Amino acid sequence: MSDAQDLIARLLTAPEDGPIERSGATAAFATISGHTVAAVMQSRGLRDLTQPEQQLLDSTDTIGHERRGTLYTGNVSAAATTAILLPLRLPATVRATLGIGLDGEAFPTITDVPLGRALSGLGTRREPLSVMLTPGEHDRAGHELVLCSTARLWLDRPVALVTERVYREFLDSFPVEGSGT
Repeated sequence: MSDAQDLIARLLTAPEDGPIERSGATAAFATISGHTVAAVMQSRGLRDLTQPEQQLLDSTDTIGHERRGTLYTGNVSAAATTAILLPLRLPATVRATLGIGLDGEAFPTITDVPLGRALSGLGTRREPLSVMLTPGEHDRAGHELVLCSTARLWLDRPVALVTERVYREFLDSFPVEGSGT
């Protein structure tokens, strides 16, 4: 693992006792790049929850809201992201910021606010579930992916499951000193 991959992995596996502003993907990419993180959503909408997702979210709800997109630092792709949210557990202000109705339907207005930013200031905690290297993996457009992280986000109870798949382009654009990347 390169120093840059190790740094990202450490940031994404930070203990859950800290707020999302210090331990989430948005914070990790901003820390490494020195840039504000932006999101571009490719899809948003209702989605059936799998049994494992229901268990991880400690929910009997069978429908959630899924957001798929890409996080950018400047013009550099940092990570492909997927978030599965329980709209009923989110504050109304967060749902409005993300363009999600109480029933989980996506509002017609496209909103590209990163989930971590929408949840900041609310005491949201990130519970790391897994971080693994993904050598040889590519997204549908052929861009190389180097690391996959999954986590559960909490307010007073679980509100979302998130996955970040980090792009090689990000590591190459923002190498950590001494990493050789």
